[in-house]
This record gives sequence, C-alpha cells and structure tokens, in this order.
Amino acid sequence: MQALVFLLCACVSLEPAYVVIDGDTFVLAGERIRIANIDAPALQAAGCKAENQLGERAKRQLESLLVTGFITVNRGDPATGRLKGPDGDTLATVSIDGADVGEMMIEAGAARKANAGSARPAVLQASSSNEACVQATAGR
Repeated sequence: MQALVFLLCACVSLEPAYVVIDGDTFVLAGERIRIANIDAPALQAAGCKAENQLGERAKRQLESLLVTGFITVNRGDPATGRLKGPDGDTLATVSIDGADVGEMMIEAGAARKANAGSARPAVLQASSSNEACVQATAGR
C-alpha cells in the first residue's frame, strides 16, 4: 500500500490543502479520497431533510478532524482490496497523527462502520414525504 503524508498549516497557505466533500470524502492534493472503513450520511444525494442535516454534521466533523495534524492516506480498502470505488474515488484508510479518522468519526457518532459494498448508510423513507425519513442505522 502506498501512503501519503501531508502537514496542514493554515498559517502558511492561503489555499486549504484539502476540500471536504462530505463526511467520508475529501480532495487532497487533487486526488478525491473516499474513507474506506466508514459510511457517513449522504449530503449531495440525501434522501430527505434529516439525512441532509446528518450529512452536514458529518462533513463538519471531518473538517474539524483534518485540521488537527499530519494526514496519512493508505490507499486501498482493507476489507476488499480495491483501490478505486465505483465512482472513481481512491479508497483509503486515513489517519491523523497515527489515529484512524474512520474510528474517530464513528466514536463522534458522525459515521458508521462500512459494510463491504455499501455506498452509504441506509435511510428509509416513511410515506411519500421526503421530510419523514427514519435512519436504519442505530446510534445516529
């Protein structure tokens, strides 16, 4: 597995070294990285208002973690061995100063452990209203 290490220092750069897309995806040095060991609520394709709110929370949590130290990207999904997801994103485990970002997101309640082949947490829609949806994932 290849590893990338970046030091983030906001005081040196006018441009951020990364851009967070959602709670499990960010762009670092031009490469779109999908954190392989977690699923976070959808943001761009949220099924309802509640999922969108959870997605925003997960995005903010990931943003707050990435500014705290060295980012290490270990390419490849340890569960499947795949290097790329179906959308072309690089699958990787990510750590900050040696601490697993996926585990920190789970502990914060912003994501769940990924299931092999799962794209995002399941959300059930109640009736025909997009406003009424129930998370199928316990703990969030």
